[in-house]
Amino acid sequence: MARKDVLFGWIEACLHYGGTFGSSEKAVYCQRFGLSEPSASRHQAEFLNIYEAAGAVTFARNAASRIHGGKLTPETTLPAKPLFSRMPSLETWLEDNFGGTSYFNVEIPRREPEPWILRAIIHSIRSKKALQITYHSRSGPSTRIVTPHAIVKIVGRTHMRAYDHSKNHYGDFVLSRVTAAALNEQIAFVGNERDMQWQTIKKVTVSDTTSSDDQTRKRGIQLDYGLDQTGQRSFKFRQPLVQYLIDDMEVGYAAPVQITLDT
Repeated sequence: MARKDVLFGWIEACLHYGGTFGSSEKAVYCQRFGLSEPSASRHQAEFLNIYEAAGAVTFARNAASRIHGGKLTPETTLPAKPLFSRMPSLETWLEDNFGGTSYFNVEIPRREPEPWILRAIIHSIRSKKALQITYHSRSGPSTRIVTPHAIVKIVGRTHMRAYDHSKNHYGDFVLSRVTAAALNEQIAFVGNERDMQWQTIKKVTVSDTTSSDDQTRKRGIQLDYGLDQTGQRSFKFRQPLVQYLIDDMEVGYAAPVQITLDT
């Protein structure tokens, strides 16, 4: 069912974001997942049965009770929570359907880590073996022995969370700053069970900071950031990630909101 959750999640995304799953969406679906058109049609029929059986929505049908035009078009409001947990994000769906033609995600790209370095990090996590790296911090290059337990992408950069045997504490390492990596089987692997910061979940709040006199602007900010009627929105993150979010909002421009850590 895990595979179907991915496939049917993509079909569900078509309904949520585009309003239909028709011939053009089906063509992208076949290309995206390497499927034949008959397979896609079978998936559409199976998705329809599951979706309607769950009482999630009804679809437009013709006089013969067939799906109108051979495509899935909801006649009722879609559920707020997706039925399939692997439904892709809006960005992923837009890139799949309109990337390079009608959808453009523009930002200054960060350098990706070398593939062989990423392979070494993945191998270290999977095999639970320590990793010797050359890391370029702000103070210059150094050799470290680390045991990574997680990879995180946040504010445009990909980090690994790892125990630093050289300093006897956990830290974050930007993968693009790692220029050498090799397994070190002489050092015992240290997992995430002792990473108390990583185990700690913190609540952060995004708050509107604009003047209360400008209601038009405040409404725009409320819509942009999904703020409630009090001008706030709360999230929960692992503690080591919180400061990156705060710094990203505070550096570079006068943001109309601020992020604070709830104590």
